[in-house]
Amino acid sequence: MIRLRRPLVISILFVFGHALPGRADVGVLIMEPIKSVGYLLRAGHAATYLSNICPDGSPVRMRLCRPGEHGSVISKYTPISENTDYDWAIVPFDQFLNGFESPALAPLIATARLHEAIEAHDFEPLFSHAILRLDDGSLPDGDWKTTLATRFDRTIYNFSISTTPAEDQRIVDVLNRGSNTSHFNFFYDNCSNQAKELFAIVLPGTEFGDRTSGLTMETPKGVAKALVGFARAHPERQLRVERYVQTPGAGPRSRETLFPLENLYRNPTFAPYWFFEGFREVALGALVYHQVVARFSVERAFDRWSTPHRAGTKTEWRAYERELQTSARAVATRVPWPADVAAVLASPAPSGRLARPLLEEFEADGQFAIDDGRGAWMTLRLGDVDESTGVSEAEVTEGDARLAYLVLAAAIDYNLAAPDDRRTTPAAMDRLIALLRETELRLAHGAASRRSG
Repeated sequence: MIRLRRPLVISILFVFGHALPGRADVGVLIMEPIKSVGYLLRAGHAATYLSNICPDGSPVRMRLCRPGEHGSVISKYTPISENTDYDWAIVPFDQFLNGFESPALAPLIATARLHEAIEAHDFEPLFSHAILRLDDGSLPDGDWKTTLATRFDRTIYNFSISTTPAEDQRIVDVLNRGSNTSHFNFFYDNCSNQAKELFAIVLPGTEFGDRTSGLTMETPKGVAKALVGFARAHPERQLRVERYVQTPGAGPRSRETLFPLENLYRNPTFAPYWFFEGFREVALGALVYHQVVARFSVERAFDRWSTPHRAGTKTEWRAYERELQTSARAVATRVPWPADVAAVLASPAPSGRLARPLLEEFEADGQFAIDDGRGAWMTLRLGDVDESTGVSEAEVTEGDARLAYLVLAAAIDYNLAAPDDRRTTPAAMDRLIALLRETELRLAHGAASRRSG
């Protein structure tokens, strides 16, 4: 049953900027904190982006990319699988972000069942040459699963600088020759240490990281801060910052990445401790250091170094909101729906009241299958009928019109409910609105056919 609830602000999938033609990059991916531990520590996770290096038939070997390939991401976790002991794995960039080889097949929605379908689909081509299935044929547990469709549960920033072919080859040679046995240590050999080591391969003798802000630890934000400082001194390295926004889903949004001490005065969980001597002085000292002495914000760095984009005016966003509301209310009365779905479509502003219950329904009852070349498809029972549709921009209009309309309406409404700095461009919104109009016409034609029949 779909229930009307207050909106949860999660923005639609959106990529600021793209890799420049003919340019190679190495970058650190800053992944925002998630879940309860992430909320308490707020450090997030780091991985390394390589635009000109790709897997070489295995997640533990690499080579320079061939024409048409889009680079990769190296991730370091605790052992990557329960039945192996690898320290790192390399995954194609598009699968890392969205779970699919083509950006056009990136899902418009995120659910746990869809992620499981992606794991089952991607395991054989991406991981099976290094990671074995269990004796009963099932997939092993392990952090290899967290290297797929990472935007399903968090927003990601990519801080990257340009590299030469020789520097890319150096990375390939060093990692292919080196040991790949897990030696993860949360404090002194973590994901940020690996990113720092990869930058040291490209630029030997150059120090990356910020152990002061990390309380002697390397942290994702510390590596990003050090890279920005390096790029300011070396503009020829052409720093770029991109943001890949969390895919809309029923789960909570990821949170801003912080330094450990910064967390003391930014995290509401620690508010009661301000009444205690000792904690109060440390927190105040951290506030002065991070806000006055050594200021750095991932979001401000993105605003400064990202590819320029047009955010859209308030008038444009109000027009999108009015169109969605008018369309949804019209469809609610002209098309046969289950009563709970009709009530959601007819619900008034504010934005988010439409997206939240629909995405909860997709999460709870959606069944997913993946078709090579067509991406992910969802089947959902609407009343007494099972309907199916693609859930990517490329395939969403190829299935049943009612379910396609709900997917598009949820994606658009989540975007409307998002903060200004997490919204897609008007051009991307125009594409989604155009798909919504097309689907509404299909529904209207079907309704007319039923009346004439």
